[in-house]
Amino acid sequence: MLKKYEYPFSNSKINKEIIKWCDYGRETGNWQILLEKMSVALKDDLLVGPFFFHAEMKIKGKSAYNWCIVEIDHDNIQKISVFLDTIGGYEFVKNKYADFFKHKASFPNHLPARILAANKKGNAGQPHQVAWFLDQFLPNIELQSDDQNICGLELITSWEALFEEVYTPALVATFDKETVTTFAALSAGFSLGTIATFAAIIHDAGHGMGANACLPSLPLYSKEIPLTWYGALGELTTDMAALALLSSKVPFLISFILPFRLFGYIRKGIEIDKKYAGLNHDYDQLAGAVLFQVLFQKKVISRNGNQWHLEFNAIEEVAYHLLVELNTLGNQLSRCVNTGDIKQIKPIATKFFSQFIEQDKKGCWLLPKNYYDFCLQSVDLPLEPNWNNVHKHYELQNKLDMSIWQEKIKIEQKYLSKNT
Repeated sequence: MLKKYEYPFSNSKINKEIIKWCDYGRETGNWQILLEKMSVALKDDLLVGPFFFHAEMKIKGKSAYNWCIVEIDHDNIQKISVFLDTIGGYEFVKNKYADFFKHKASFPNHLPARILAANKKGNAGQPHQVAWFLDQFLPNIELQSDDQNICGLELITSWEALFEEVYTPALVATFDKETVTTFAALSAGFSLGTIATFAAIIHDAGHGMGANACLPSLPLYSKEIPLTWYGALGELTTDMAALALLSSKVPFLISFILPFRLFGYIRKGIEIDKKYAGLNHDYDQLAGAVLFQVLFQKKVISRNGNQWHLEFNAIEEVAYHLLVELNTLGNQLSRCVNTGDIKQIKPIATKFFSQFIEQDKKGCWLLPKNYYDFCLQSVDLPLEPNWNNVHKHYELQNKLDMSIWQEKIKIEQKYLSKNT
């Protein structure tokens, strides 16, 4: 069935093994061996060129079967390696983070990758899906603490699609001409894919730093507050670390972090609920609301007639102060665990968020009016990339043999009906 496509996808032992264990997972429902093989392949950098990957994945509570052609983005990895050499290598990142957090950043568990083709009915190959957390998405995976099989892919093709079709149009519609021009200049000639590759590496590394780190495991205090709150603290910590500690040397981080954090999630929430959006169940939306309010309160973001203006020179300092506050909060919450003052954890966390966002009588976070007004500028623009444009981002999408593809989809439907 795969013979026509084996020529680029089974030209190495590891590629053949991945197909073998994908087949095994499909037949048995046991995806553990596939995860272990992928973990070794990613950490030892064994995947060169396109490889075929098919598996059931559960993402945001929904399962689907995926047939994807994937490639590790070695081109952008090489470009980032060259760029890092100009600022002192990855050791520069380690040292900057160590100066603040008092320990060095490890190299991340996720590798940048490109989707070259995917089935429309799948969930992992959709152009709005920016990462594969394989240890979380594959069904029935058993992990130990500090498990070496924690691994995944950062999908650079999705970031490209999101910026091209969603974030950049929203940015242009919302900010004044001066701000839009400055955002564009920050890229400094780097492609969006290269910027996304570096930002993804830094974002993942940041999740292992400080008192709010989620890697390799969650802090004990996280059990005492809603997961949405803890997730927001973690996302804000890694974003503020990048802006505060690295953006003076790597200004294009600003052009990546602010658009996706301010526009990337909240507008979907507003479409469903204008009063709360998703602040009480989506940590990315809660993080975006806190960040917007901080920037607004500090006059980094301000109204300029019918549009909005951003003071770029103030971003690093404001990000640093917020990073200090976040890390101080995490340490304080952890001390409450150590001293047995568990009942103090949620009130302390509530006080932090209440600086920026109001609660209703039921304790639910309300969408700030200023943030709602900010988002109104882009209300009629796309919320996610259109599948009909996927051929622009997935290089092999148009080369798929539809008869073979349809045969695969029949197998997919048979598999899902058997396992439902």
